[in-house]
This record gives sequence, C-alpha cells and structure tokens, in this order.
Amino acid sequence: MFLDEVSADNQDFLITSQRDDAANKDTGTLFLQKKQTIISFLEAHGVTHKLAKTIWKNPKLQQRNLSSVSTEDPIICSDPSESWKYCHILIPNDQVITLAKSGDEVVISKKAADPQKSLDFGRINIKNSIYQDGGLFNNSLLNQINLALNGFVKSGYAIQPGDHLEFLYERKHYDEGFETVGYVVDVNYVGKRQSIHLSRFPGHGNYFFDEGGRSSTKGFLKFPVKFSYVSSPFSKGRKHPVYGIVKPHHGVDLAAKMNTKIHATAAGKVTYCGKKGGYGNAVVIKHKGHYMTLYAHMNKFAKNLKVGEYVKAGQLIGFVGSTGISTGPHVHYEIRLNNIPIDPMRSQVVHSSQLKPSELKLHLQNQANWDMMRMSFNG
Repeated sequence: MFLDEVSADNQDFLITSQRDDAANKDTGTLFLQKKQTIISFLEAHGVTHKLAKTIWKNPKLQQRNLSSVSTEDPIICSDPSESWKYCHILIPNDQVITLAKSGDEVVISKKAADPQKSLDFGRINIKNSIYQDGGLFNNSLLNQINLALNGFVKSGYAIQPGDHLEFLYERKHYDEGFETVGYVVDVNYVGKRQSIHLSRFPGHGNYFFDEGGRSSTKGFLKFPVKFSYVSSPFSKGRKHPVYGIVKPHHGVDLAAKMNTKIHATAAGKVTYCGKKGGYGNAVVIKHKGHYMTLYAHMNKFAKNLKVGEYVKAGQLIGFVGSTGISTGPHVHYEIRLNNIPIDPMRSQVVHSSQLKPSELKLHLQNQANWDMMRMSFNG
C-alpha cells in the first residue's frame, strides 16, 4: 500500500497541481459504454469483426479476466491514426488487462502494475456538504474523507457552512499511460465547533489516526467472507447469468463453499433478516454515516439474529448458500452510501486500532511534516 512505501519523511514523489480536474484532461482515455461488449468496443476502434472475435480463442482463464471489466475501468488503445495494435484496461487493485494483436489473433494477458506515485493537494470550502462542494474532486477521494471524518466528528457537531478542509492524496501514474487518484493520506478539517487532523500511518493499511493516535471505530472490514474468487463483479450493465438480459449488478459476488461463515463488515443495526425475492435469504445492516450493507443468498442465518439487533464488525450473521436466484453458492455483497451503490472492490475501507506510544511519536512527526507540505501548496 502507499503508506507502507511512502511517509512524510520519505518524499520520493512529485509535487503536482492543486486541482483534481487536471486528471480529467483528454489523454485518449476511453471507457466501455453501457451495454457495450468488448468485441463491439474493439470494432468501434478500428478492429475488424473477424479479428475481434478471436478473443474467444484465448484460454478460458484469460477470457474470464474480461468478465471483471466495467464501464468505470479506463482503457487506452494504440494510436488511432495507425492500424490497431493493442488496448490496455486498468482494473481495480492495480491490475492491467491487455488485448494485443498477435498475427491474426487478439491475445489477452493480465499483469500487476507498479505505478509511480505523486502527492497532490485539495481544499474544500463547505457551503452545503463535502459532496456538493467537493465536485472538483474524484468521488473516491470524497468517500475516503467522509468515512474518515465519520468516526471523529462529535455528536451534535455536524459539519457547518463556513467550515473547510484541506487534504493530501496520491496520484498514480502507470507505464501504460493511465493516471488515477489513490489514497487520501492526510485530512485537516477546521470547523466552527471542532477541528480534526487525521493521517494514515505506515504499516497500518487503511487506518486514519487523530493527534492522539486513535482511529475510527466506524470502519469496515474488506470482505464479509473467505472466498475462492469473484464470480461476478460490480457492474452498471452485466449479462444476468439466469435471465440472460443486461442489467446493473450493484454488488460483488464472492464464490465460497456452502456454509462458509459470513460476517458483518462493520458495526450497525440489522434492518432486514429474511427472504428477499431474488436475493434469497438476506441480511441488511444500517451503519453510521448513511452507509448500508447487504448480504444475500445465505443458506441460513446466525442463531438468534433478528431485525433491530446491533452487531459488531466481524460478528457472524449467516452462512453461504445459493438461495433465491443463484447459480451456485456465493455471497452477493453490497455497500451503499445514501442508498447509492458503491463497488466493494473499489471502496476505501478502514477499521479500528490504537497506535502504540512509539508509533504515536512517529505519527505526530509525520503530521507535522504533512502540515508543512500543505503550507507549501498554499504558497
């Protein structure tokens, strides 16, 4: 992870511009359109139908890589003024799928990318909310900031007009030409009622810590189950495995053995526990910060689990099954923020911890360095 490699004292990165919209400039980045297939995408960019359909000559394992591609994954192709040579597709977790011409066929390959990282700065002056006033910035950054602050804003101290926040975040630059945003590493919120300085700490993954070395207790575990593979990714338009029609898939399907334990990914209140149409046996949990999670197709529920119960992060809530409309044992897992679906594979999640005294000393030094860096951006 970024902070396992870079801290405020290890600044082997670039200082870049102050506006996230700079990342949206025209760099030749493309995206799949809604209901568009890989083959039709290739044809729209100069590949003949005869050549495009040779992707199905690739081994099944390579073909399966394409099932994870969504309309949110950026694509960069070879020079359109010349005959087509390749397309690179950036998928979550710094993976790059490449479709390349080899003789009379299109060959599929996949590799782990190693992007160069740089640091950038953002500021949001609050008039309405972080989301409304932070429109210049990528939603991923706003989600991270929102989730971080959730655990620290005191009850009754809601963010007010006139408050502001400054933050530092990473940009990622790939050899294939992609440029994306990564983790927020430092947030400094200044409000009328409360001020908060939060930073990540090396070796602690996605945790945010305040000046006292405390982390949020409102975070999420990464996955609800130990799974074998992702059988169906989050998508705004996938072909339904049962109905055969293209429709949104607002969660991620995690294939696992029958009766594998399913755990709540965050603390919250159970708002639904029972049969839920095509979801089969499902549990819905409401979390603080307007988050909600759904766990579907369960074989059975945890003993005594019921609506109205408060559960802890990691608490057993059920067992893997294939109830409802399902083609095999798996968990359909959804995260929603203000009832808007979020891709669980892309969401930036945190969980709770407390820094040791030796770590706290380094953490405060880091925060002082982040302060200096933010001041350099402010000029």
